[in-house]
Amino acid sequence: MKSKKETVYDFIKQSTDSGKPLEGVSTQYLARRLEMQRSNVSSILNELVKEGAIDKTDGRPVLYRIPSVSAAGTEKSCFSELIGNAGSLKGAVQLAKAAILYPGYSLPVLITGPEGSGKREFAKLISRFAQESNVTEQNPPFITFNCSLYAEKQQKAGLELFGISSSKEEDALSCLQRANGGILFIDRLEYLDADTRIRIMDLSKNIMKHDIILICSIGEEGNHSLIEMCSISFPVKIQLTPLEIRPLQERFGLICRFFTNEAVRCGRTLSISSEIMTCLLLYQCRQNISQLKNDMKLGCATAYARDYQRKNTQLELLLSDFPFYVRSGYLELKGKREDLKKTIRDGYTYLFTPNEEIKTRYQRSTPKPANIYEWIDKRTGELKNRGLEAVEINTLISIDIEHEFQEYSRGLGSHIINREQLALMTNPHLIELVTEFINGAVQKFDRIYSQSLFYGLCLHLDSAIKHSNRSRKLNGSQILETAESHKREYAYCTNFIARLEQEFNLSLPVDEAVFLTMFLCKGGELPDTPKPVLLIIMHGSHGAASLSEVVSSLSGTQVWAYDIPLEQALNVTYEGLRSLILKINQGKGVFALYDMGSVSQLLDMLEQETGIPVQGIEIPITALALDISRKLLLNSDMEETASWAIQNYHADRKNRKKGGDVIITLCMSGEGGAILVKTYLEKTLKTSCPEIIPLAISRKKELLLEIDELRRHCRILCIISSYDPQIVGISYIPISEVLECSESDLPARLNLTPESAFPPEGSLTTNDYDVIFDHLKEQSTQIDINRLKPKLLKAISHMETASVNDMTKDIKIGLLVHIFCCIQHLTEGRELPVNIYAPEIIERNPELYQAVKESMQDIERTFGITFSDTENANVISIIKRSRKG
Repeated sequence: MKSKKETVYDFIKQSTDSGKPLEGVSTQYLARRLEMQRSNVSSILNELVKEGAIDKTDGRPVLYRIPSVSAAGTEKSCFSELIGNAGSLKGAVQLAKAAILYPGYSLPVLITGPEGSGKREFAKLISRFAQESNVTEQNPPFITFNCSLYAEKQQKAGLELFGISSSKEEDALSCLQRANGGILFIDRLEYLDADTRIRIMDLSKNIMKHDIILICSIGEEGNHSLIEMCSISFPVKIQLTPLEIRPLQERFGLICRFFTNEAVRCGRTLSISSEIMTCLLLYQCRQNISQLKNDMKLGCATAYARDYQRKNTQLELLLSDFPFYVRSGYLELKGKREDLKKTIRDGYTYLFTPNEEIKTRYQRSTPKPANIYEWIDKRTGELKNRGLEAVEINTLISIDIEHEFQEYSRGLGSHIINREQLALMTNPHLIELVTEFINGAVQKFDRIYSQSLFYGLCLHLDSAIKHSNRSRKLNGSQILETAESHKREYAYCTNFIARLEQEFNLSLPVDEAVFLTMFLCKGGELPDTPKPVLLIIMHGSHGAASLSEVVSSLSGTQVWAYDIPLEQALNVTYEGLRSLILKINQGKGVFALYDMGSVSQLLDMLEQETGIPVQGIEIPITALALDISRKLLLNSDMEETASWAIQNYHADRKNRKKGGDVIITLCMSGEGGAILVKTYLEKTLKTSCPEIIPLAISRKKELLLEIDELRRHCRILCIISSYDPQIVGISYIPISEVLECSESDLPARLNLTPESAFPPEGSLTTNDYDVIFDHLKEQSTQIDINRLKPKLLKAISHMETASVNDMTKDIKIGLLVHIFCCIQHLTEGRELPVNIYAPEIIERNPELYQAVKESMQDIERTFGITFSDTENANVISIIKRSRKG
């Protein structure tokens, strides 16, 4: 069966490889013809473009086509040296090539961009490309005219540029004359007066009369109206991207290039720690590439002067060698840690040699600290050795502490299976106190907490009590920030610390109240993975900003805003949205809510240009308010106006019941298994069935957030799944007990009536599966259940043998339902969710991975399907959740 990617590629090939090839096909056309979501098609198209399998046009709408032989075989040009030539600057490179290769004469080019973004260097690359393409002679004149030098000498500027001299001396010739046969680059056009700019625009319009290539540049800061005016005269406008919104990988490439150049210049190998790399990647360069380059030069020069007398072949740079604002890059770490992991390797030293080689070396040989206190001591020592002052050390530790605490708290309770094991490791009285503490937090803060967090909190407090003579580790600002950000939780934890001191007759440092607060608010869960971001777009001055501030405050997550002034031109809105979307995208796309107007078309264009998935929904609050205000002016009857508004604007929404009882069914991936259990319960319980909510969440953090939200509005009777999610205060019922329970006993087992006794867990035989397969047969008309049953049972048996330990009955049933749902999705051609952690899961379980693949082969052959590594990883995850396994 073809993948969606292959389907899209084959369709484009058929459309553009015919006798009369089309110019290309659009995203909208592909989505309609292939009956796919436009966002999915757009994502696939961008992947194919990156792989070089297809080309896309620069116009509107963007068209995609199979590249011609000549295009595919084009040799590399000087632009291949440009970092970002296939990324953020790809469009700029394509426009530059098009301008130079234009038939008859090269088109004038206007380069815009913020200060220090590389406009002058880009102009030089255009000149080199003109030579490579034989548009100019080899080594043509490249005349640069820097307008900023003539800000106070406007008359002289005009004379230097256009003046005609009778002298035969070259120095007396104008720039226009000296550039004959080559390139005239007029830099910083905004510094010239209006008359001189008009003459340059006239030159641009009549460029075919001169044997030159004209390139001009304008800085973007405060010059939007000038850029818009000049764009009329320049057929090609190239906009260079600010450094802050370019991908980190491109910035890393620039850093490596600059360090390599400095290593060659000083004749020594430069040793750069991952901390320095982090700061250089994240600090704010207001003057973009030029500032980054100069700051790196300063750091290298400072280190060279410090180490000059030693004459070592290797020069180690310290954080203290760089300006303080470079070190402040750590302040940006919190929201960019995941992107950073994809760019540099934490704990490694980067070596840049004079022979232009780049090497890495692992810099940490000491064992991982046993607890959070040891980590603080170790980190303090490391930063002291790197030449930082105490104030800077405290700042950096306060930034890192939250991430390190998540790692620490998550690892604490992960190896504890139950309370009996916990009791062997900690004080039983302490377990009672922490149980009371957590139950109180559940009621007081209306949150749910995982069992592993409870175990971890017990172990942490046990260690804190045993080492109560420790001095304070956190600085005052960290304590104050926690107390201010989480006032209620901090006060609750402070009271609990006072009780612990009384119960165990000791004194604990104030740090412990901070750590307990972090346990309640942030502890024990996986670090955030990149997610789609929310963007609110509204017309007016502060509407979107105010709304995003409210939503951010209530949700605890960052929501972005873009306000559109009513008089703002459409092209300015487009550029503003483009810059913002490039800046806020975390790799998973942007979800936009907008009030009215042509925002929808702008979002479509932005998605096609940037390659970033953008989903937009119109919430017509502005249009609604405008129409209601007009209605009320014409008719003051509020009931009639309300009826009209509901009829024209109100859309029915499927809301979950509020205040009622609910049952949650869980599965590992997709909602197939959870929906099957829901269907079974609805059929069996009939009229007595409460609302059943199927969830498809395998990551613990997302599961806790979803259940926490449900718990605010409903009473959760139980969670039904093949594995115990271990959530404090919510009953877990294995899926096997539900399917084996008789129809008369099922309501009691689900807490719909006074609770009945748990049925004993016995061994699972082939007959025990009959009820499950009977239900599956009712759910699918395409799959032959009689053929599937023996093969599926055989596959599960093979997996159990390979997993060494016996699987629980619940795990076996969970596997059965999960694999059936996967088969059903694949045979129907539906897309399965992608598990981004699949490579990691497979790498940690190589033998089990091979066993799972072998177990699936007979099923794959029988039903003509192929299980991807994502599905194999999901199966491994289900097996690993076995209590016995």
